[in-house]
Amino acid sequence: MPTDIATDNPTLDRPAPEVIERWTSRAGVPLYIRPVGADDIAREVRFIASMSVQTRYERLFSHRALGPGELRRLVSFDVRREIALMAAVRDGNEEQIVGVARLKKSADGLQCEFAVVVGDAWHRHGIGERLLGR
Repeated sequence: MPTDIATDNPTLDRPAPEVIERWTSRAGVPLYIRPVGADDIAREVRFIASMSVQTRYERLFSHRALGPGELRRLVSFDVRREIALMAAVRDGNEEQIVGVARLKKSADGLQCEFAVVVGDAWHRHGIGERLLGR
């Protein structure tokens, strides 16, 4: 079984991310939700960089930049305990993350952490609501 370099935790092989849901936002923008995959690291970096200082702090609990290992853990994780979904738009040939939802079970499986963040420019498009619904 492959191992996540950053955490030495086993990761499960995952197929290429497939779109789970497509919809058009309240403002008429076509969006979709799909699982976050290991190849999304550059998109995740751009998404975090696009956040306001306040949003970044509220999501990451810090004003400092994330290190390479921390960034890898956002996209490469043990899928038996964690799931991450992203809402995205196409910007020409590029995919742009506009929101992310994460759920992670505790080691004993009795509790979990849950977080949703939507990019500042994408508030009021129904993205958080869609991610919560998944």
